[in-house]
Amino acid sequence: AALAKDGRLLVFGLDELKLAPNGGKGLTLMDVDAACPLLSATSLADKLVVTGLGRGGAKPKDEPLGAVALAAYTGKRGRKGKKIDGFPHPQQVVPA
Repeated sequence: AALAKDGRLLVFGLDELKLAPNGGKGLTLMDVDAACPLLSATSLADKLVVTGLGRGGAKPKDEPLGAVALAAYTGKRGRKGKKIDGFPHPQQVVPA
């Protein structure tokens, strides 16, 4: 799973990551703009927790996402992802 600064989340399978035998030049996890860089990336089994700040920007907030909720954010690696509803200031994604 990959999270961008503007709150977009993209979940994709590890089978989409290629291993380059000579190291390669890198791999694009998510399509991001310079203004909204990649904040966090993690691997997960079936649950994920998005941490960050709530609406006012002062109170910490954790948003657990189960397998059903994650299906809405599933896509192919290298895409933009989908904005997380009701979470204005995400900071990182961690496996649950």
